[in-house]
Amino acid sequence: MNVSYLIKLAASAVCGFLFGIERQKSNKDAGIRTNMLVCLAACTLVIVSKEGFVGLDADVSRVAASVIPGIGFLGAGSIFMRGNHVSGLTTSSVIRIDTAVGMAIGAGLYELAAGVSLVVCTIMYGTQLLENKKRAKMKKQTWEDKSV
Repeated sequence: MNVSYLIKLAASAVCGFLFGIERQKSNKDAGIRTNMLVCLAACTLVIVSKEGFVGLDADVSRVAASVIPGIGFLGAGSIFMRGNHVSGLTTSSVIRIDTAVGMAIGAGLYELAAGVSLVVCTIMYGTQLLENKKRAKMKKQTWEDKSV
């Protein structure tokens, strides 16, 4: 097997892991495995698109282009509405990012994939920290209110 394929597949699995671990810690349905597999699948499909049809009279971008609607279907399945409450939007967005990062890696755009991964992890982990601090503060206020 081509070593560059292994590097791309490993890099996409790592990025999917980084996104998935935050989802798993947040007790979301699409956790580590899902995110790793989505990122890995997108990477694989771009490799197939780029390498699998070279020399043929074919539009090599068609396989990669078909990834977007397919992943939209998967992401839409993670969104639920109960009354006026919508949930699953962040999970759906992360699945979309998994796809974009996997596609970038598959295309050999490592710097782009690393940059996006850094920004996404900063957003996901940073907002989680802020939300945890807010919850702790609200919990403390609730206990203080009860003791009065």
